[in-house]
Amino acid sequence: MSQQPSGDVRFLTPGDGHLPLPPGPKRHRLRNLVQRLTNYPAFMEQLHQQYGEIVFFRMPRRNCCVVYDLRLVRTIFEDDGCFFGPGPAYSAKIPHVPTPVLGSSFGEGHRWRAAVLGRAFTPECTRDYAEIAIDMVRELLDSWRDGEVIEVVEQMIRLTTGVMVAIGVGRESETDIEVTMGLRSALKWDWVAGKLPLSELVRNLPLPGFARARRTLPRFDAMVDRAIARARRIPVPESNIISQTAHSSGPDGRERPFTDRELRDEFTIFLLNAIGPPAQTLEWAIDHLAWNPVARRRLEAEVEEVARDRPITAEDFDRIPYARAVFKETIRLAPIAFVADRATIKDCVLGGYRIPAGTILHPCMGLLHRSPLHFEEPLAFRPERWLEKPLRDQTPDAYMPFGIGPKTCIGRAFATRLCVSLLAALARQWRLEPVSRGPARPAFGPLGPYVVKDKLRMVVRRRS
Repeated sequence: MSQQPSGDVRFLTPGDGHLPLPPGPKRHRLRNLVQRLTNYPAFMEQLHQQYGEIVFFRMPRRNCCVVYDLRLVRTIFEDDGCFFGPGPAYSAKIPHVPTPVLGSSFGEGHRWRAAVLGRAFTPECTRDYAEIAIDMVRELLDSWRDGEVIEVVEQMIRLTTGVMVAIGVGRESETDIEVTMGLRSALKWDWVAGKLPLSELVRNLPLPGFARARRTLPRFDAMVDRAIARARRIPVPESNIISQTAHSSGPDGRERPFTDRELRDEFTIFLLNAIGPPAQTLEWAIDHLAWNPVARRRLEAEVEEVARDRPITAEDFDRIPYARAVFKETIRLAPIAFVADRATIKDCVLGGYRIPAGTILHPCMGLLHRSPLHFEEPLAFRPERWLEKPLRDQTPDAYMPFGIGPKTCIGRAFATRLCVSLLAALARQWRLEPVSRGPARPAFGPLGPYVVKDKLRMVVRRRS
């Protein structure tokens, strides 16, 4: 177990009985649940305005606590399983993935998995993956035709699915993009079946969702198992996640390697979590640029100066600071997760308030990213803020799109390279003009990320 991360949190003692719960609405459990599920950013903002920096509320069969104070948010993130464990979103059991994985583990289990997986996400591997990604980006952009209308959401999801499969199992392996496209839905139905009585019988019901899961999951497992078998046979690891991880025993060679089943389950959850966020970030970035012509022209000018008459390459990443700023500004306004998800292990004291065991904690990064305390014009899309001296010299502590501390996203460097390279390559070759009359609107899942509510349709215009 880790040590206490700071003086802002400690376990409850007998002398703390006088401490109050944080302020918050005292009733309306069902209404809180409805607001939480239908528009949680608006609900989080309402609670913040009414009750302050730490708010306690109840839903049916669940206590929740939202934390807005930057110091307390960092305290929660920096804890490694001493006070806080995974919340419901990360502790949900998917029957098809029975072994623990990186995202749902804490403490020694998390450190071991991070050490073994770390070999697949070194700077050298990330650069190799970026080469694969930029090739696939070019294939997508070359398939467009001047004047055609594209569905941006569909195009980005298909692109990121192809990229993640290619860097996951290797372009040398036999892959099935269509099967991977159906993975999220198949695992959802598998989870539903696991929650119901007589789950094995339920899985065989002649319902479309269960039928698709029965077709998809064995085919997906076979694809991954072939890649693992290939990785075990080849003595020198190839440039893909499964091969690198199959040969990994941590940076110092002392960690236990993954078994085949552990590796397959880890990769399954990796794909489940890694396909949607970069696709949704790209959708928002494309929409922001379409409605902010000054930013779009600045990006185009930067790309022209760097690439001139050649295509964008992975090596250009360090030479396109404005493209990187567009990416950073996009995930500030459309965060991958608006709130995080933790649960208190025992009764504890956080920020001077009593927090009962089992309370779901939601550090609210989304409002920190939009706070006027940390960002000027916080609701404006202004990429140049990341190039200005105060932010360039010291990124605000309030900016944490990939989390912070031991649970920081392990694939953040590659996700950044993928999105920045695509935006630069797109600006080099095409200009996208919106079909709709106004910017895209967000829709909200239980925790995030922001997704585009309606179909995002754009006309592609070739740039000379």
